[in-house]
Amino acid sequence: MNAADNQSTNSLLARMLSFEIGLGVLALVLAWGFGLSLVAAFGANWTQSFVLGVLATAPMLMLLFGLESSRFEWVVTLRRFVEEKLVPLFAGVGPGGTLLVALSAGIFEELLFRAVIQQGLSDWLGLWPGLLLASLLFGLAHAMTWSYLVLATL
Repeated sequence: MNAADNQSTNSLLARMLSFEIGLGVLALVLAWGFGLSLVAAFGANWTQSFVLGVLATAPMLMLLFGLESSRFEWVVTLRRFVEEKLVPLFAGVGPGGTLLVALSAGIFEELLFRAVIQQGLSDWLGLWPGLLLASLLFGLAHAMTWSYLVLATL
């Protein structure tokens, strides 16, 4: 990789991380502005919240691993999109940069969508309507394809 490619990759990584950190800052500002408790959103017992989060993620990961060899047209289309659009985007970033982007996305997007948006909507509309609407908003924010919109919403 030449110096220009390296600089371009570093710039891309910086933009990705800045965007994700910006979502975290937005979450903090919105939580403060609406008087939402971020501690209450994740529960007082952080260990229990972490374990429940991992357990809630397990079925979705099993579904994704199961779909990896699927020949359903919507899965093939999604796989093609990832291979043609997303993989090249991260090509020069490397495993460390990819992990950093993934961690920052996981932390800051959860902070915004679960701790602030979901909590605020649940306080306003009730638990299940708030959860469903927050999940739909999360899906819409990740709507690269119709199938990914559905997966992200779930």
